[in-house]
Amino acid sequence: MTASTATARPGRPVLPVWAPPVPPGRALVVVAHPDDEVLALGPVVTTLDAAGWVLDLLVLTDGEAAYPALDAAGRARLAAVRRDELDAAWAALLPGAGHRGGRVLRAGLPDARLPDVAAAVRGAVDAAAAASPPDLVVGLWPHDPHHDHAGAALAAVALAARLAVPSVQAPLWARVWWDDDDARLPRATASRVPVAGPAAGRLAAALAAHASQVEGFEGHGPLLGPDDLAALAGDGLVVTA
Repeated sequence: MTASTATARPGRPVLPVWAPPVPPGRALVVVAHPDDEVLALGPVVTTLDAAGWVLDLLVLTDGEAAYPALDAAGRARLAAVRRDELDAAWAALLPGAGHRGGRVLRAGLPDARLPDVAAAVRGAVDAAAAASPPDLVVGLWPHDPHHDHAGAALAAVALAARLAVPSVQAPLWARVWWDDDDARLPRATASRVPVAGPAAGRLAAALAAHASQVEGFEGHGPLLGPDDLAALAGDGLVVTA
């Protein structure tokens, strides 16, 4: 990802800049798959880190269903690779990962089936929060057109409501699959998260760590092409609640 000039299209105002809540505390980042933490939430993660927040990451699946043509053994190999990629990407986003006591948690739920295991999703989110109660919940956008993203996001938003803490939500595939001017994108209530300086380098390194998605895996893919990455490049887009 690269820094954005944040130039608005004619007739569209520049979105306000998102700022982390103060004082800094502990944030729980909830994602459906390895790479969501970069593609959707990388700008938020680096901004929170720079502001002194402790970041816990909960990854609900290992992303083994990214390439549907893989057989069971291939999916198991992909899951193992993506677990390693996640560790490398998180370390790139947060140099010295684990500093300030942040944790990486994996629920191991079935990829591409999160809406079918909603109770297990809620259980994983609740367990993560019980171990280290968050002051902020960071997740995907509940209206994202990927059903796993929506399932993960709904659980994160519900957790924030139960704990009475703020939440930050970021679209992912909505920014890729929908036209930039699509009325369904929440621009009226959104903020941008600037990417510049060291954060841009961290995001680029974190994205490169997900080689199975940007380069391909065992002759399949890549899942993310140049147009996809271009749609997600630059400033982050978030909705707050």
